[in-house]
Amino acid sequence: MRLWIDNTGLQGAGQCLAGRAHPGHEYDIRGLLQLATLLIFANEIKLNGFEDDTVAARSREIVDQLRALDTADNAVSIEPVTKAQYALACKIAADSLAQDLPESFNPDEHMILGGEPSHLPRGIRARQVQFMTLARERAGSAALRQTEENALRDRGIGAVEYMLAVSGGLRESILNLQSRHPDWEDRHSYQLNVFLRYHLNEALGEQTYSSYAPAVARAELVRRRNQYILQALDRLVDEAVEELRGKPLGVPSTLAAILHRSRGEPDGVIRIANEFRPKSRPLRDRLELLANRYTDDTPEFRYQIHKEIQELGDQLRRDLGLDEASSWRDAIELSIVLGCPVLRISGGKLLKWLRQRQQQRRTAVLTELATASAFSDSSEIFYARLRQKCRRCL
Repeated sequence: MRLWIDNTGLQGAGQCLAGRAHPGHEYDIRGLLQLATLLIFANEIKLNGFEDDTVAARSREIVDQLRALDTADNAVSIEPVTKAQYALACKIAADSLAQDLPESFNPDEHMILGGEPSHLPRGIRARQVQFMTLARERAGSAALRQTEENALRDRGIGAVEYMLAVSGGLRESILNLQSRHPDWEDRHSYQLNVFLRYHLNEALGEQTYSSYAPAVARAELVRRRNQYILQALDRLVDEAVEELRGKPLGVPSTLAAILHRSRGEPDGVIRIANEFRPKSRPLRDRLELLANRYTDDTPEFRYQIHKEIQELGDQLRRDLGLDEASSWRDAIELSIVLGCPVLRISGGKLLKWLRQRQQQRRTAVLTELATASAFSDSSEIFYARLRQKCRRCL
C-alpha cells in the first residue's frame, strides 16, 4: 500500500528516538510503534513537503535518522508539493466538509493533545484558535481576500485559514456548529483545527494515490476511516495468536512482536520493523493491489476486502498448524482400471496446493509475527522500558 502520514506522526516518533517523548501523554510512543507497523505493511510512506521551514527541517532530520537505522530510501520520503497543489487540496477538503461538519464533528467528544508537530515556530499555537474569526467574515471582505492571498506564504501553517477564506460553505458550517455549542472555548477551536487538518491530509494523500494514515492523536479524533485493511490484518493475527495461547495476549500481536524483538529500545523498534520488511514484500504487494482495487470506504468494498483478508487468515492458520495444509501428494490418486493400478493427477487438488503455496509466501511475515508474540508475556515490561527510554533526555 501507499500511505500518506502527517508531519505530526513522524515528529512524534522522532521525539522518541531523541529521548524527548512528551511526558504528559503516550501519543509520541504510540506513534513510534505505529510507524514501525507501517514500515512492515506499507510499500511506500509519504508525507507533505509543503511545510514551514522549521517543521520541514525537523522532518528531514528524522527521515535521515530512519535511513541510518536501515530504513530503505523509498520506504519513507517527503513528497514535493507545490503551492497550487496544496491550495487545491485545501479547497477540496473545505468544500467536502461544508455539508456535514456539524454532524461529523463533536467538540465535546475528545480532549486532543499532541495534534500538531513537536517543532513549531513561536506564535503558531495562537493561530490554531484565532482562525475562527474568519468564519464571521462576509464573502468578499478585505480580511478574506487578504487571507486567501497571504495564508499559504506560511505554507502548511496557514492551511486552515486558507480553507476558510476560499470556502463560504465551510464558514457557514462552522458558524452553525458554534451556534449549537454556546459554551464554545479555545480548546474547541483547537480540536476543530486538528479535525480540518485531518481531512486536508486525506486530500493531499489522494493527490498522490495514497491512503492517509493519521497520527495517533488525530486518528482518535476521526476514527471512521482509520485504515480498515491494517485493522483487519491485526485482527486475524490476534485471533490466531489467541487460539495458539488458549487465551488473549492482551496487546496487539504485531506490537507485542516488535516490543519483544526490540527489547524496548526506541532505535530497536525501527530496526526490527526494517528486519520484518523484506519478508513482507509479497504481502505488501497484495495489499497495494487491494487498496487500488477497492478505493472507496463503503460496506460493499469492505466486504470484498474482508473476503481476501480472510483467505490470508485461513493460510495463517495452516502455517501455524491450527488447520491442515494441502500437500502435493494429495493430488496423486490411485485407481484401478481393468484390474490394473493407475496413478492420476487431480487437477483441482494440485491447483489448491499451488494456491496455498502462493498464499504462504504472502503470510510468511504474519506467521513470524504470530510466533514471535504468541508466548511472549513480557510486553508490559518492554513497553515500560520503551516509555522510559523514549523520555530519557527530559
